[in-house]
Amino acid sequence: QQFSAQCDTILKAARSENEEKHRKIMETLDKTKEELNVLKGKAGECSSEGRMCADVIENSQLLTSKVEALEGVNKRYASALLDIQQCHVNLDKSLAEKESMEMSIQEMEKEMFLLEELKEDSEQLQKCQYELDSLEDAYLYADEQLAEVLQQKRQLKTDKENEIALCKKKQQGWEKRVDYMEEYVAKLSRRAVIERYGEGPHHVILDIRYQVDPQTKTGPRSSQIIIELAPLDLMPHAVHSFLDMVSRGLYNGCLFAFGSRFLVAIAPETRDANRQRELFVPFEEQGFNPPLAYQEYNPDYPHEIYSVSFSGGTSISGPAFFIALTDEISELHLKSGTALDDHGLPLRREPCFGKVVIGHEDLEFLQNMERDPPGGLGWIKKI
Repeated sequence: QQFSAQCDTILKAARSENEEKHRKIMETLDKTKEELNVLKGKAGECSSEGRMCADVIENSQLLTSKVEALEGVNKRYASALLDIQQCHVNLDKSLAEKESMEMSIQEMEKEMFLLEELKEDSEQLQKCQYELDSLEDAYLYADEQLAEVLQQKRQLKTDKENEIALCKKKQQGWEKRVDYMEEYVAKLSRRAVIERYGEGPHHVILDIRYQVDPQTKTGPRSSQIIIELAPLDLMPHAVHSFLDMVSRGLYNGCLFAFGSRFLVAIAPETRDANRQRELFVPFEEQGFNPPLAYQEYNPDYPHEIYSVSFSGGTSISGPAFFIALTDEISELHLKSGTALDDHGLPLRREPCFGKVVIGHEDLEFLQNMERDPPGGLGWIKKI
């Protein structure tokens, strides 16, 4: 740009100088032409007068030569001005080319910058491609591991299904054996009852000793509750066990342990903590704790008011038993299949093996007697 400015200054100065010299030459040429014209006029006059004016002719010739020389100089200066003008044109063209080149350079610089960015992007892309390849390898490895795990899972599932099927098959086999054993025990129990106690119906008398008469509130009182046992075709095992325990006197001295509006219970227990297990010892020694080989229940002999049942939780019931005081006992206390026993099998209903046929009034007395603690489920006092 500085060089262009210098060239422009030099060209302007040269043009101005040449124009000034050309102007002076033109002025001199015009004067010389005027003088030449004057001399030509004089020469014409001399010629018309028929006389020779040698000095005029000589001067005329000199002026003619001078005019020719001035015209040559004028042409050269005109040519120089044209050259200067062309130089200006070429300079403008060069400046335009320079600006175009500068713009091209700027464009190239932008392209170079873009190329640098592209280079950085290319490097980043290569890095991303490398990471992508690594991730693809990791994915393929994880996919192989997943396929292996799924195969192991399918194998484990198959093994588990086979194991479950085998367990179910074993369970069905054991259940068949248990059913067979229960049927066999029931047959033995039925035979033993008939041989020892007759075909029935069988009755058991509970002698109750009140320390204080619940009606008169004075002196001791005795009464009886008679239980008619279930038919041997329905509950042979429970009837057999109960009759054997009664005939051996194992329930002698037992207390009515719990009282509520639903039931009263008879259990070999005592309120004396030091003698808590004393009444259970005879049952254990003679193999009646528990008294049943299995949880016998027959839906044809259900729980209802005044029914007698062995009591139990999630195991074999007995030797304690209870007497139902309401028909609601079937729904409120004896839900079957809602819990599991100690072996993880559905819990059966507690064995119902008899009904109170005489002594309903005494059961009502027991139901309404004072409890210890007062108002709660506990020992019935004064029995």
